[in-house]
Parts: sequence; structure tokens; C-alpha cells
Amino acid sequence: MLSIVFLSLQLFNKPKTKVLRSIDEPFCKLCISELKANFYKDYEYEKYLKSASWIETVNKRNKFFTIEYEVTLRQPEFKFKNGLYYDKNLEIFFHPTIKELPTLIFDESSLQSNNFNEALLIKTSIYGLKQIEYSKVSGWTIYLNSMVVRLGKSELEERLIKLNVILSDFEKSNLKNKILDLRYQNGFSVTQI
Repeated sequence: MLSIVFLSLQLFNKPKTKVLRSIDEPFCKLCISELKANFYKDYEYEKYLKSASWIETVNKRNKFFTIEYEVTLRQPEFKFKNGLYYDKNLEIFFHPTIKELPTLIFDESSLQSNNFNEALLIKTSIYGLKQIEYSKVSGWTIYLNSMVVRLGKSELEERLIKLNVILSDFEKSNLKNKILDLRYQNGFSVTQI
């Protein structure tokens, strides 16, 4: 959450000065720049805040000679493409962030809410993800820096544990530029990309 304070000295019912002060918690620096740039423009700031797709909620409070806005950002979960992201409800929105998030690719008719929860589990379980794909036929495929991993559709948690064990021995296993297939019940296969 970000607190933005609009300080105005009222003179004949018109603001004489505008000052922006933000309490910067772990917050997107590009977001703050965007908010500041629009704060000093001559249109109504509240309308701007409510129209920005990357802002989830805006709370306005009047205090003596100030107007205070509390802004909560929509949190991007996955990258869609070119500055567009998926939020927790799988809605696509623009976000002025430079966060490194994995790209999520799926056929709209095949991804359901439990699949999205699986995508979130994959994202939190594996470091260095570049892309996550879901197919109704083959299930989950993930792309890391230098390898592809086929996880399949079932026993996802067990396969993620197995993958982390394999990745901990990445150097020893020489898995660079390989396809790692974990869809087998007993073991896994490795092929060249």
C-alpha cells in the first residue's frame, strides 16, 4: 500500500500549492514515478487514480487542509506480454513494473482455477522460471534459463520436490540445454534440446 498526501493551502477556495509526499514501502519505483508525474498535472487526481488499471483500490480522506489518498496496487502474478500481466483473478492489466515474473501461456478453454493455483505453486517452488505453459494434453511444461522441464498434470507437488532435488545437483547432472521429463512414475528422462 502507498499513502499519497495532497497538501494544499486553500486561498479563496482554490489550492495555492501542491505537494506530493509518499510513504514508500516495498513499492514499484516506476509506479511512484507515474503517480508523481500525474499528480502535478492540472486534472483531477482522483479520476486518474481510479482509471489506472494497475491500481486496485483508492481510499480518499479529507484532513484539515489536506487530502490523503491510500493506493493499493494490483499485484501481478504472471507476465502476459509487453507490460501486460495476469492478476490473481487471471485478468490481464497493464502494470508499470520491471518485476521479473514468468510468462504464463495456456489455452483459455483449458485453464481452470485449480490449474491457476498449480501455476502459483510452480512459481513459488522453482527459482529462475522464465515461462510456464499449460496444455490439456501434456499438462505443465516449464522453461528455465537453459532447460525445459515437463511436469505433466498429476502428482505436481511430488514432481516439484523431485525437480528441486535434481536442480540442486544441476552442475553435476550436466542438464544444460536438455529437456527433463518428470512425467514417468519411476524416474525421469533427459534428452538434448
